[in-house]
Amino acid sequence: MKNLTVVAASAAALSLLAVSFEPAGAISADTDPSAISLAPKFSPTRHKSSGSDDENTDAATSKRPAKRKATEKAGTEEDKADAKAREKKKRSAKSSDDTSGSKKTTKVGSRTLQKYASFQKAHSRVGTSCFPARLRTVLARVHQRYGTAPVVQSGYRSKAYNRRVGGARKSMHVRCMAADIKVPGVGKYALAKYLKSVSGVGGVGTYACKNFVHVDVGPRRTWHWRCPSKRRS
Repeated sequence: MKNLTVVAASAAALSLLAVSFEPAGAISADTDPSAISLAPKFSPTRHKSSGSDDENTDAATSKRPAKRKATEKAGTEEDKADAKAREKKKRSAKSSDDTSGSKKTTKVGSRTLQKYASFQKAHSRVGTSCFPARLRTVLARVHQRYGTAPVVQSGYRSKAYNRRVGGARKSMHVRCMAADIKVPGVGKYALAKYLKSVSGVGGVGTYACKNFVHVDVGPRRTWHWRCPSKRRS
């Protein structure tokens, strides 16, 4: 009888221990199976994080139109700047063409030689297209002085032609820096005297047997040749 009492007490103690150490998530035999939920459990923290992502997405979406407008505005300003640059370049090119087209823009003091910057050629074979600006200015001054365009008797010469006409070996005609000119109604000595006073003139030469005056824009010098000496020019 005593042994049965000890066994009963031990069983009761084990029963109490089993109840005390039952896991929190364990399902007892008395639990109704229909009450067990198989739906997944979601953490509130996770829902909160998801809500934050949605807010960030909305904020980024709201910034897109503003960014697009800023980009469009910048593009418009660049287009305007390009258009202005093209217009300025066009005006500059036009101005350059106008300047290069008229070679008669040399100024003398406050006056311009535009209406005087012309001369005549004695014949079509006279080379004048290579005349430098300084020589053209001298011819313009002559035109301005006498009111009549000077006539160019001889301009550029090739070396062969220069030898054939008896020109000096280092003639300024070969370098297209000289012209033999005359002015209708003006004596050659009067013309030579005036040319010696013109700024920019280098050589001035006269010839007793010729009716023209040599003028060039080389070194400063003067001469007069009598007939029938070899002409120096």
